This record gives sequence, C-alpha cells and structure tokens, in this order.
Amino acid sequence: MIWGVHTIADITYDAVIKLIRTKMYCSDDTKAMILNNTARMIKFFGEKGLCPMNCSLVLKCQTYPHIGALSEFSAENRRVLDKIADVTLSADEFNKTITPFVELLEAHGYVGTTLNLARHALTALYLFLDMHFLGFHQDIMWIWFAEINRTLGCSWRHWRRVLKFYEDYTLTGDIHPDGKYKYDPIMYDELPSWCREAISGLLDQKKREFRAAGTIKSYRCSCTRFCRFLVDHAY
Repeated sequence: MIWGVHTIADITYDAVIKLIRTKMYCSDDTKAMILNNTARMIKFFGEKGLCPMNCSLVLKCQTYPHIGALSEFSAENRRVLDKIADVTLSADEFNKTITPFVELLEAHGYVGTTLNLARHALTALYLFLDMHFLGFHQDIMWIWFAEINRTLGCSWRHWRRVLKFYEDYTLTGDIHPDGKYKYDPIMYDELPSWCREAISGLLDQKKREFRAAGTIKSYRCSCTRFCRFLVDHAY
C-alpha cells in the first residue's frame, strides 16, 4: 500500500497541522521561513482552484496557536457544542462577514492594531469552525474564546472586546463602542444542579455580608471553574 498525498488537491488541515508540529531540527526563523513559503505555495495553487486555499491561513505562525483544537476542549464545553444546532451562519458565510466588519470598525474611527486584531481573531475563529465542520453561533464563539484565551497572554481583553463588537454586529448590524460589555461564560448554567446549588449558597452568604458586586462575581467565576474541573475529571 502506498501512503501519503499523491496530488496537491489532497492537502488537508490535518496534514498542515502535522507539518507545523513536526520537529524540523532547525532554528525558529528557518522553520518560520519554511512554513511561510509553504503557505505562499498553497495560496498560489488555491487561487487556481487546485487545492484548499484555507490551509495556507493555518501556516501563518501568529494564527495557528489561536485556532484551538476541539479535541482539547473541556468535556463540558464539547457537550455544550454538541447541543447547539441552530447556527446563525455557515463557516463560509461567517468568513464573508469579516471584511465588512473590519470596514465598520474603521468607519467608527478604529485604526491599525484594532483592525489587524479583528481580522486576525475572526480568521482564527473561522479556521476553527471550518476545520471542525461547525457553523457560527454566539455561544460557540464564546466557548471557543474561553478555551483559547490562555494562548492570548495580556491581549485577551482586547480579543474579548473585538468579539463583543462582532456579536453586536451580528445582532444589530452595528457596534456600540461606548457600551459597557459584560463577559459572562455560560459554563455556570451547564453545571450539575448540586454544583449550582453549592455555588449559589455561597454567593447568597456573600451578599448577606454586603460584599461588593465585583467580589461576588470573582467568587462565582472561581467556584464555577473549580466545579467544572471536578466534573470534567470525574471526581
């Protein structure tokens, strides 16, 4: 039996990701050059309709770490994703909204870094959706963000704001730059009843102690993560 790819049309996301993960025994700069030139080749043949051009986007060194792998998501988040059936857009339809959204940001006076980040973040989300055969839904976007935000370092707040802008865009066709955005992951609502009861009991006690709203929110977030850890690891 002959293994491997026999035509450029057979290139897949899986093959490209395996290339990225391959130890090449060379410097980081040399590996980046190899990947960038490979991306240019795939894009060249993709524009001719000979292979999937989207694979070239994965090879961008700054994009791949932020795409995320569904197999590495928490068990609870995978279960939630399985239940989401009424997607708003297909992956391809979502991809077509990226440029109009970036143009809207520019019309609101955003420049440079914000515009680049918006395109970068939404392209990473598009690749995640496309390679996992998912469509766009606001809940899918926020679950994805919750899973990949550990790869974002200090920039996670900027990503969150851009994604909230995009959520506004999908709902109203515009953004609200002066609005106060609240990011509230849905994971609490997906916890078993015994977890929610334990957390709500603690939060009620903190409210009776006249703790600040920010303190109570911190308790809720921390305890939710703890309970999700217990559930995911079958303790």
